Amino acid sequence: MPRSTHSARLKHRTQLDTISQLSLVTQADSCSRLAFSSLWPLCSALRALCVKSLSFPLRTSAPSAPSASLGYLFPRLFFTSLLLCLITSLSGCNRGTHDPSSLTFLIESNPANLDPRYATDAQSQHLDGLLFSSLLERDEQMNLHSDLAESWELPDPLTYVFHLRRNVKFHDGRPLTAQDVKATFDYILNPANRSPKRGAFRMVTSIEAPDPTTVIFHLNAPFSSFTTSLIRPAVGIVPRGAGADFSRPPVGSGPFRFVSQSQDDEVVLERNPDYFRLPRSDSGGGS
Repeated sequence: MPRSTHSARLKHRTQLDTISQLSLVTQADSCSRLAFSSLWPLCSALRALCVKSLSFPLRTSAPSAPSASLGYLFPRLFFTSLLLCLITSLSGCNRGTHDPSSLTFLIESNPANLDPRYATDAQSQHLDGLLFSSLLERDEQMNLHSDLAESWELPDPLTYVFHLRRNVKFHDGRPLTAQDVKATFDYILNPANRSPKRGAFRMVTSIEAPDPTTVIFHLNAPFSSFTTSLIRPAVGIVPRGAGADFSRPPVGSGPFRFVSQSQDDEVVLERNPDYFRLPRSDSGGGS
């Protein structure tokens, strides 16, 4: 897929945190595809160039004539100019392949693992927030809101009951039910799977799914911060039966779905026309 240079480009990883997943998909005709291009190859090349430019011997005394002054400054000026030209030329790549429906984000490195049961690096979690839905989410003021869970309640300090939205589907068309939520957390809690997120749920003793839209977590002790472990993108819900190779390709229920990934190059996502939080007029078709 051609990369769009007439697009939103984020030069720092932390800026990606300010992008609202929902705003990307509710702007009519604005975004049907996302490309996340890794900066790692470029950074490596620039780092090597900087090392070379700084490796020239330095004079310890000032030159006595204008001509000597030019000779003194030439190596640094030459390589500084070369570095600026390289950056300028790279930033203008592919200007002839503008795709108005595509956004290109620059990220520092390729995501390590898009399986939300294992993803802990920043890049993977940023993308998982677009690919997967969680039980809850937070707004800009850090207030908890429903995501997959339409509502939740605490009958007692050791029990959390979540009531799921109906008619939510994974990207492959399968319905998302309480059994998928239970299976996701059961997988994380199984020591044999060695999920790095298991420790966040050490207080969970059991999980029930009494019907397709109800999930019940039982804890061994009160834990007031339990709900913060359930927000997007801390843990995304995956289909029941997803194995260890689930990240190739990942299937979620978020606002974007996976298209392709090239190691140390880019990850491409496309708009999910069936996203359950799209306005009714937008669902059922792409932009």
